[in-house]
Amino acid sequence: MRLRELWAYLALMSSGITHGSWDVVRSAWFGAPSAPAILEMSLRCRSDVEISLFSASIAITPGTIVLGVAAGRNDDHATIFVHSLYDNDRTRVMKELMELEDSILDLIRGRRR
Repeated sequence: MRLRELWAYLALMSSGITHGSWDVVRSAWFGAPSAPAILEMSLRCRSDVEISLFSASIAITPGTIVLGVAAGRNDDHATIFVHSLYDNDRTRVMKELMELEDSILDLIRGRRR
């Protein structure tokens, strides 16, 4: 088992859940405005397991949800559509999604993908 990659994934998820929870609490208690965005991301994940783990990881993070996954055809990559409720900085959200995907790919495929 890839213990180092598992710990990295769990740390990244813990951080995402903590920050997402704080955003939800801040919005509910203090009336902080939401800043929604919908992003389209071409996936490097190939297998159903990789895509499912990536989608589930997004879904359990408060303030984000997967709207859908479009399967790739032939050599095309699958595409995922993500709704972010509290962060409309598309560059930052895309960077965080790519870090999460990297962590999942490291966990499943190993560092030398």
